[in-house]
Amino acid sequence: MPLTCRSVLSRAKAAQSGGS
Repeated sequence: MPLTCRSVLSRAKAAQSGGS
C-alpha cells in the first residue's frame, strides 16, 4: 500500500485544484 504515493498525489491534486 503506497501510502506515501497516495499522500503525494492527493497533496499535488489539492494544490493544483487551489486547495488551502
